[in-house]
Amino acid sequence: MDFKMDGVCALVSVFFVLCVAVVTSANVEEVLGVVGEPVLLCCFLSKLALPINSAKTRIMWQDREDKVLHVINKGQEVYDYQDPYYKNRTTFDSDHLASGNLSLLLNPVNILDNHMRTTVILIRNHRSEKVCTLSLNVAARYQKPTVNLTDSTVECNTQGGFPEGQVTWMTNNTPLDPGEADTKTSQDPETRTYNISSRVNGTGIQNLTCSIHNPTLNETQTTTISIRPITAYTGENSSNILAIACAVGVSILLTISPSP
Repeated sequence: MDFKMDGVCALVSVFFVLCVAVVTSANVEEVLGVVGEPVLLCCFLSKLALPINSAKTRIMWQDREDKVLHVINKGQEVYDYQDPYYKNRTTFDSDHLASGNLSLLLNPVNILDNHMRTTVILIRNHRSEKVCTLSLNVAARYQKPTVNLTDSTVECNTQGGFPEGQVTWMTNNTPLDPGEADTKTSQDPETRTYNISSRVNGTGIQNLTCSIHNPTLNETQTTTISIRPITAYTGENSSNILAIACAVGVSILLTISPSP
């Protein structure tokens, strides 16, 4: 088969996008995309497959449902077969065709693109072959968590992330038992991003750190709150204070009383 897949694709100057990929055992190249940002679906032909006569070449990018992302025919972009889902989201630089660079820019990335599998099909000399297969993993960054104290309860909130994040609480660099936290996760039905709310009891703790980890991005957002200790007076303490106050009062009365 006359193609090769680079583990890490080079920076393509016209797109200014770096594509970082991992080749799986099934020769499927995994690409990471961030919601709202462009991603380069990298594909390079080997030197053995060159040169390419663009006037006699057709290239198609299709997903696993055979929906067409993009078509190049005789060096020209053709949109007649493009699926509406990908309309105005794909770009190919024909100047790179001669060097065997068949990388396609997808911009912007949507959450629905997650696990999208793209196959690059090269048609020339009346022959059709699949030269690249890529799988797109999509992620969205979580907002920096907000941490608030209400009475003795510490609450941590974040939103806008994808996929579902992992919550960790720590105090003095020691993680709390997950069972100590009341964590609730919900998914927005429109954006499909996740909202996370987690609560722990802050009694007797001086500081707490709430961390939200995005497993796909391998990215962690943290926020720390310092809790000032509040001294509560018990009944015994109150009696002692009252006794001291009474003793001071008596002393004052004795001091200011006139001599007989």
